[in-house]
Amino acid sequence: MRKMVIAIICWFIVTNASAVSCFLTMLKDNCWQDYDVTVNAVDTKTHQTVTQIVIPKGKSWARQAFVCSASQIFEFQATFSPVIWADQKDRVYSSQRYWQLPAALSKGTAAWNIVMCYGQDFANLPLPPTATSHCACDASQVPAIPPQ
Repeated sequence: MRKMVIAIICWFIVTNASAVSCFLTMLKDNCWQDYDVTVNAVDTKTHQTVTQIVIPKGKSWARQAFVCSASQIFEFQATFSPVIWADQKDRVYSSQRYWQLPAALSKGTAAWNIVMCYGQDFANLPLPPTATSHCACDASQVPAIPPQ
């Protein structure tokens, strides 16, 4: 019985040691300011959503903390509202690439931060009717992550 308890404690320590703090910092380009944008971070191995972030109309960025692990790979899936055309209702837009975390934290690093730009990092995303040809994300107003 004692060996079993020790084994369980060791398993919890090892499991928790592999957990790392992550942040998803999502920027929204100036062409999407009149829309609510919701983005889900999906673990590609388990196909489970690990975090969701919402950037409401009028806001240009949001940040969400979540627990992640080394070498974890994410796909991001986004929706926006209101819809531009009726046939786009409930349409989900996937990230143009996968994001893989490093195999280990670098010395002096307490957490990983994934920074993305909604529009440019998503595939087949339509342009809003009011969009200009100069859609861009501006990270200058996003504060640094406080030390952990």
